[in-house]
Amino acid sequence: KAYAKQKELEERTRRANEHLAALQKNGMIGQMSSMVVHELRQPLATIVNYVQSLLRLSDMHRPNSEAMMQKGLTTIRSEALKADEIVTKVRDYAKRSSGSDTRTVIDLTELVNRSVANLEDSSRYRTPIHSDIRPGCLIEGDRLEIEVAVVNLIKNALEAAGGSDARVSVVLDRFETADGESIRLTIENTGDVLTKERLESLGYATKSAKPEGLGLGLAIVRTIIQTHSGSIAFNPREAGGLAVTVTIPAPSHPIS
Repeated sequence: KAYAKQKELEERTRRANEHLAALQKNGMIGQMSSMVVHELRQPLATIVNYVQSLLRLSDMHRPNSEAMMQKGLTTIRSEALKADEIVTKVRDYAKRSSGSDTRTVIDLTELVNRSVANLEDSSRYRTPIHSDIRPGCLIEGDRLEIEVAVVNLIKNALEAAGGSDARVSVVLDRFETADGESIRLTIENTGDVLTKERLESLGYATKSAKPEGLGLGLAIVRTIIQTHSGSIAFNPREAGGLAVTVTIPAPSHPIS
């Protein structure tokens, strides 16, 4: 009888944990959905602009119009594929069962480099990004979640950067701790000196705080980092602006 009660308790605990995981995931999907809308605007706007340009070009009958139209169609195809990739990533994430193990090895070096390159290729930001990315930085986790966190932290820095010499720096490195090796990502931006109250609100905001540019998606970023056994810290720079430091432990065992 005692054994039966213990099994029943274990089953109730398992169901409760699955329910909590589902609630957390649904909340994350909701926040990701708003980010998807934000991310889709650029490729869709680019497609619309190129279509309008091609329509005008077709009426002008210019000598080089065929080559220009080919370039425009290639760009439209590229942007359409980009939009499809964004939707597919979140759809696949939403389809995963709450109890499934979605963690895998993540080459954070490659992910951060690609995120920086994509943002630099975007026409949305003029602020330069100075990067110092150490090779071989591996972590274990959910790739989509980590990508969401990295991209949004860099975007926040780009939107918040100010001053006559506005810039953003992205540094990725490894360091040893008493508990083993950890991976550290530091993102800094120039800007105004932040008040204590503003700093205390970071990491909990769910809406953009434009024109300052701080606050976009920081609540979900904090949740993602914590679910990967990591930490995130916000520190003001003496010259103004903000430094965000994310630390995630490296795998303590060989991973494949």
